[in-house]
Amino acid sequence: MKRRDFFKIMGIASSAALSACKVNNADKKLLPYLVPPEEGIIPGVPRYVRSTCMECPANCGINIKIRDDQPVKLEGNPGHPINKGALCMRGQASLARLYHPDRIKQPLLRGEDLKLKPVSWEEAAKTLQNALEDPLAKTLRKVYVSSRTTGTLNQLIDEFCKEKNLERLKDVEIYHHGAVKQAYQKLFNMPVIPHFRIDKCDVLVTVGADIFETFLSPVEFGRQYAEAGKNNHIKWHHIEPYLTITGASADQRAVVNPGSEPYLLAFLLHHIPHRQPIPGKIMNQVPEYSQDKVAEMTGMKQEEIHAIIKALQSANQPLIMCGGISTTKCNGSITAYYTGLLQWALGMMGTTVDFDHAYNDDNVGTIGNFIEFGNACDDFKIAVAFFSRLHGFTAMPAFVDVMKKAWFKVAITDMPGPMTEICNLVLPLSHPLESWGDAEHQKGLKSIVQPVIKPLHDTKSEGDILLYLMGKETAYRDYLAKHWQGMDEKWIEQGYKTSEVEPQPVRLAGEVKLEKPAAPYKKDCLFIVPSLRGYDGRSSDIALLKEIPDPLTAVSYGRWISISSSEARKRNLAAGDIVKIETILGDIKGPVYLSPGLTPGIMTIPIDALEGTDMQVERGSGEFMFCLEDVKLTKTGETTRQVVLAGATKTGGRGILPHLEKHDHPHEYKRHTLYPPHEHKDYRWGMVIDLDACIGCSACVAACYIENNIPVVGKVEHLRGREMSWLRIEPYYNNPAQPEFVPMLCQQCDNAPCETVCPVFATYHNPEGLNAQVYNRCVGTRYCANNCPYKVRRFNWFDCSNSLPLYQAFNPDLSVRPKGVMEKCTFCIQRIRYAKDRAKDEKRLVKDGEIIPACAQTCPTGAITFGNLMDPNSKVSQLAKSRDTYRIQEQLGTEPAIYYLKATKGRKAAARHL
Repeated sequence: MKRRDFFKIMGIASSAALSACKVNNADKKLLPYLVPPEEGIIPGVPRYVRSTCMECPANCGINIKIRDDQPVKLEGNPGHPINKGALCMRGQASLARLYHPDRIKQPLLRGEDLKLKPVSWEEAAKTLQNALEDPLAKTLRKVYVSSRTTGTLNQLIDEFCKEKNLERLKDVEIYHHGAVKQAYQKLFNMPVIPHFRIDKCDVLVTVGADIFETFLSPVEFGRQYAEAGKNNHIKWHHIEPYLTITGASADQRAVVNPGSEPYLLAFLLHHIPHRQPIPGKIMNQVPEYSQDKVAEMTGMKQEEIHAIIKALQSANQPLIMCGGISTTKCNGSITAYYTGLLQWALGMMGTTVDFDHAYNDDNVGTIGNFIEFGNACDDFKIAVAFFSRLHGFTAMPAFVDVMKKAWFKVAITDMPGPMTEICNLVLPLSHPLESWGDAEHQKGLKSIVQPVIKPLHDTKSEGDILLYLMGKETAYRDYLAKHWQGMDEKWIEQGYKTSEVEPQPVRLAGEVKLEKPAAPYKKDCLFIVPSLRGYDGRSSDIALLKEIPDPLTAVSYGRWISISSSEARKRNLAAGDIVKIETILGDIKGPVYLSPGLTPGIMTIPIDALEGTDMQVERGSGEFMFCLEDVKLTKTGETTRQVVLAGATKTGGRGILPHLEKHDHPHEYKRHTLYPPHEHKDYRWGMVIDLDACIGCSACVAACYIENNIPVVGKVEHLRGREMSWLRIEPYYNNPAQPEFVPMLCQQCDNAPCETVCPVFATYHNPEGLNAQVYNRCVGTRYCANNCPYKVRRFNWFDCSNSLPLYQAFNPDLSVRPKGVMEKCTFCIQRIRYAKDRAKDEKRLVKDGEIIPACAQTCPTGAITFGNLMDPNSKVSQLAKSRDTYRIQEQLGTEPAIYYLKATKGRKAAARHL
């Protein structure tokens, strides 16, 4: 048979087979580009638009990856002054909010049957106008309250309130740092929070400030910390009453009794030479304690106190900062006052403490301000109330019960919740990726928010909502353009614009009244801690953030109460036992997690696990009291299974973390194999992970999920041990006071155990050193997973291609794996192929740094380096040859392509016990 005839017959047979299949073409159409797209847009080639992340008040710059008019990935904006290309896990996961199935899709109006029903925008505006013109509204107060608002929207809200005769209340945030602002106001007559420059300091002392979790700008602080480590060889002391990932990353972590921080700060004020004088009227109010007394009150060791004094005395540019839990409990205000005095005395103003570029929190009030509004509601003095973007508060029953006493309530939000259940009218917000806007995170920096997709539902941005309710035909985009006069298009392209700021002279007040510190807490305490995954609760409705385990506990779904392991033994408690904690807020129930890093008498619970619990407010600073004293814990007798995705909490000498003693392994592991070594011509892809730089923030895990179309499987599958993450953060408590975080992913072994056991050759070693996986060849025997010593292979038990909410954001550069197929990390093979194709077109090899996997791109501290091990001049090759590198379980002879830089900081070196 001739070759041409063969292909004819095969073509006819294939057509007959296809025609016999039942195909439903009614709901699927292939739409070609009949009209060419705008210039610069090539079908199938991604384009990037710069905008601003609005998932938390930090307002990091983002690069939005768009494929065929669909946003599929968020990255940090490389040039943005705040994050410089990095992005946290919440920012990465915020893309899922755009496609969330529970988003409010159109205006809702509560009818006579007390149920919310969809209405048009015209009917919603008419109903609202009638409420504003009601005689009752003319005699009582009408108010507008929102979460932190900056930029042009701030001005528009003022105009809207003026036109509608509304009283605009102070913006409200659960973490508003009121004690810190109050201290700066009284000490320096500047009611702002300065811009802290960790990158400029050589000694850092943080008092309770969780700079890597929720304090002010975590990604920026992570980036600055990495820069300070490279340039200034920073020495960092962290002081806190319970364990955080911030404390785990410090050089020296000191655990103090709750409320005892002012005793240490007062001691430092009296025993460190002042570079700038403090008036005697102020210093005379600062109590003087002996070092023994400070050690007794704080619970610190003498050598820890001495080390802090020595570091600050020898520092050229020190920085001390307080915040977080240390300013939201007993003695919180006085802690902030003493910190401000130390900043003045040690000459930090203008260098590491920058008031010129202070954080833009001018319109943010305290919780005390919000309580005044609640009292007015309770007295039925509020006729109409607008609630815009109120996060966290809606989970507190007392606030909701009070707010619903207003006569007519309007919610401006994107997701349903307790707030929408009490409101008469719900106006749906568009996602920031569907909206125009801007944000001013700090003085002298304005970031743009611009849409990349048309609204998926009948929603509007807050600016468009207010203009529509004012009867303006102007779109918010035109309103912004009017206020952006004098700004060229360059700032829109780069996503931000900086401007000169007027220098702010800092002068210490001549006389300030200071209170004496109260006695520290001595009884059992429960801390309501900020959530790395949910912030103050606003991000808790994103399923991906529940799927990713908490880095300190490795718990994914559900609430938990952490207690120390020694305390659990004393109370005869085991992991998963449900306990009841009696507090002044009421009873709190939950399963216990045994934490090696907590001290006896200290218990913690994440704030986003406290839905349905009210909070107590400290009168002086107006902050929530996140430390509850004199609590009583009792065992209920019930138990439950916890979703803990980690194995052992200690390495047990398995080669996961190295010994640091010299000559601990006098003989190198010899390579014994039956197979010849693999040859690599141009490329051998490898990675180096710096364990000193890794802070356990899990941004890499979130980026990996979204980049590689990894499904979110839920709590039930996690309980069955069927998690799907390609990358995980493993916490190891060899030193209980400071765990070490080890990012674990496929090691791309040169002598991979998984390859030799696959019966269908679905996993094989490709010419560039990757353990490639052929999905359509895999038959799901799972032999490879059983033979992998790193436990990084995942099996698809179900077809998750249509899983919500991520399926609309799937990366088209990567296939979606079907049921019955193994999968694992590929070093972002799609990015490797893209760079290689571009290099081939330009007739060259891939340049060093041209390929950046998703995990490395988003890391705030730059802990992950990727490149070609065959190139001796590449950064990854030079790091891999360092004497400080090791490979995990290399004694097995697997020859991994991932090298780890040993954690060589003093606190880790002194505390590692394998």
